[in-house]
Amino acid sequence: MKLWQIKVLLLTLLVSQSAFSQQPSSNIRSVDFANLTYPWTGDLADPKNPKRTFTLKKGELPATRNARGLIDEMGVFLESVKYGDVTGDGVEEAIVSLSIQTGGSAIPGIIYIYTLRKNRPVLLWSRSTGDRADDGLHNVYAENGGLVVELNGPQRDGEGDCCAMRFTRRRYVWNGRRFRQTGRMETVPL
Repeated sequence: MKLWQIKVLLLTLLVSQSAFSQQPSSNIRSVDFANLTYPWTGDLADPKNPKRTFTLKKGELPATRNARGLIDEMGVFLESVKYGDVTGDGVEEAIVSLSIQTGGSAIPGIIYIYTLRKNRPVLLWSRSTGDRADDGLHNVYAENGGLVVELNGPQRDGEGDCCAMRFTRRRYVWNGRRFRQTGRMETVPL
């Protein structure tokens, strides 16, 4: 094979590969979860505040403070975004974990599950988590086409909020409209 033939072959391969890579391919990983508007979960929404949503910018919504420096409105921070098939359809969803700055010693969080429909993120499920050892988020992940949520606790007398001694594990399956717990809750020592 002559040098010019090799060059033509390489150029043809490069053009073919770039044509395939430019086909429209939207997936949940293209969503910028650090700059998105989220709904408050019912138990964390302030009944005095008519805003039912909040917007993260660069992964945070700073808390607002009053004249004395105390927090008026909670702050929110992006903790993590994980991807996996939690609906059993073979397509990845996003598992978004946020942390809440309350102004007190509590550190609750929120878990959101998003899918992509018509190139837009659609919320499938949300759940607030408790505070550190008292139902605080231990882990959340996709497994075998389902969702696994692990929360710290339950606490027992004499155990502090700082240090979880065990966590609970719940498995969920998607039924087309919502997540439904499957099997029994497990308690796992740390």
